[in-house]
Amino acid sequence: MQCLIPDHDSRSCTIDCAGPAAPEHAAPPARECVGPAIRECAPVQAPPATVTRLARVPAVQGQEPARVMMAHSVEMEEAEQVLSRAMVASITSNMSRVSCAEVSDVLLNTFDLTDGDFTVHAHHPEDFLILFNTHTTRRRLDGDHFINSPRFSLSIRPWSKLAHVGSGVFEFSVELELRGIPAQARHLSTVEHILGESCWIERLHPNTRSRADMDTFRLAGRTHCSDNIRRAAVLEIVEQIPARLGSDAPTIRTLTYPISIAVARVASSRTPQLGGQPAVGNGGDGTCEGNGQNRATAAASVAVRTRNLRAALTAWLWTHPCGVLGTEPPVPMVLPSPTHGRRPPAW
Repeated sequence: MQCLIPDHDSRSCTIDCAGPAAPEHAAPPARECVGPAIRECAPVQAPPATVTRLARVPAVQGQEPARVMMAHSVEMEEAEQVLSRAMVASITSNMSRVSCAEVSDVLLNTFDLTDGDFTVHAHHPEDFLILFNTHTTRRRLDGDHFINSPRFSLSIRPWSKLAHVGSGVFEFSVELELRGIPAQARHLSTVEHILGESCWIERLHPNTRSRADMDTFRLAGRTHCSDNIRRAAVLEIVEQIPARLGSDAPTIRTLTYPISIAVARVASSRTPQLGGQPAVGNGGDGTCEGNGQNRATAAASVAVRTRNLRAALTAWLWTHPCGVLGTEPPVPMVLPSPTHGRRPPAW
């Protein structure tokens, strides 16, 4: 049997080399030049045949998902108004797939409804979302319902944004000072892009809102950990320059600006303290990235202060008439965010 591996002794070959024999007039091996064209070229040595197997990347265990913050927007408010006419339905007794048309037929046969009274949509985490065209039709089905059909059972209840949801608070209030933002980009949306998910912007300084101070962009915000707020960034503004000719593609360029971010004050959001504490070190108070014991101690201390604050507030409310809080009219808000659809209140 002839071994087909180049430069391999067939007498000592232990590999099964069965297969068609090499052609008698095989092309000479490729040659690689090692110098100018007038020099002799050396033959290329064929590398040994190997099989490369891709290593399976292990899944990251225990990694927390990224936290994405956004303000309650006007679009959300409008959607909640529409969803106040909705109910959710879950299939409870059948593992096979149930269509929206089947759910619609069950509702029509069970309740005094017509085809134009509602629409059925696929939904998560419940199986279906039932949207009624009027609040009057929706009120006819107030409460929870359990419907049995020949093929499946249906559990229906009113829609609520508080179902299957967690809740939390921001542990720290911060005051930030940003420098280097160009005059044409001194907007709330610009700062939201710069800070990312490390901080939620609560309000802007009056001099920043009125643009009386065009040097420093000052704001107050909330965060889970002040150490996560970046101290520097590069703002890159993308511009599209139209082409001189209609047949040419536009030119895309970027303008970069170095931005510095300083944490002026940090205060715990869960304490009755009104004034903040000066930032320390890189801007944090040292409790964000500490070990588990420090975190547990800080959490217990915050819980005690929170209970004391609630007790003091309850006693104050019993001794003061209603309507004392919030008597001052709100200050008009400016600088709407095109991404979040909200306006920052006054400082």
